[in-house]
Amino acid sequence: MGVSDGQVSEGGPVAIRISRDHGDPPTILGRSCKPSIAMILCGISTNFGVESTARFAYEYGYNQVFAEDAMAALSAEEHTITVTKIFPRIGLVRKTKEILADLSPD
Repeated sequence: MGVSDGQVSEGGPVAIRISRDHGDPPTILGRSCKPSIAMILCGISTNFGVESTARFAYEYGYNQVFAEDAMAALSAEEHTITVTKIFPRIGLVRKTKEILADLSPD
């Protein structure tokens, strides 16, 4: 898996590290992924960086999976509200363990 600041790796999954609050999601997503594939989102902060990227991705037609236990916010309440009220409307919310099991080539 390639990990970069929006650079596309040849072949296989791509992990994109956005180091600012929301990076430049339209530019990064546009050159890194195709909307027909699923994106797995995690990071800091649930209700700022992750949510902002997720909203852009949703508007551009990306399928999204949120690793709820691989993100955090300044408070448990902020995290919970975003994970239970916002993310279910725009993607699937799962535990990291469930996501990894789904990705396993069993």
